[in-house]
Amino acid sequence: MRYFESTKDEIIYEHSANADPELVKKQDREYLRKLRLYYKHLDKIAERLGPSAYKFFRWGWAETCLHDGFLLSLSMGDAVSEAEDDFQRLRFGRPGNGNSIVQLRALSYEKELLHTFTFEGIRKVIVDIPSGKPLWFTPGKTLGQIYTYEVSAAASKYLRCEWLLDSGGTIAVEFQKLNYRCKKTV
Repeated sequence: MRYFESTKDEIIYEHSANADPELVKKQDREYLRKLRLYYKHLDKIAERLGPSAYKFFRWGWAETCLHDGFLLSLSMGDAVSEAEDDFQRLRFGRPGNGNSIVQLRALSYEKELLHTFTFEGIRKVIVDIPSGKPLWFTPGKTLGQIYTYEVSAAASKYLRCEWLLDSGGTIAVEFQKLNYRCKKTV
């Protein structure tokens, strides 16, 4: 992660019994500094993100964010959104089939909002679950809840969206276009 790479270590320390209150305050100040830099960066890439995704990443917090949300699915392929009835018409590797996509669906902690992120123009996908010692969960039992996420410029044509799960796992997608949808579940 570009702006919140040290977040995982800070989470572990802040929740430990012997955390120094002064150091925690210092970490909090550093986090707010990083957050201001992140928001400034988001403002620069707003047009590349599109209005709904920009609004989510820039203004989504409290009840509209995905902190402690549930990762429902991560799908990738050449026909992720195709119905089974349409499989016969697919000719993989040929023009006209559409392009490969990555789709991530997550449910808010309150289970009231379903967030769908569909990434197109894929350059890279990295999934590392878990990546080291899990923060709160037993290894292999669960992927964990979403702890934090960010989107940033990866290259002149690509953006990068990264997710940190509280299992210690990470998901990173480099893409050209993001379609973001959010709908109420109740």
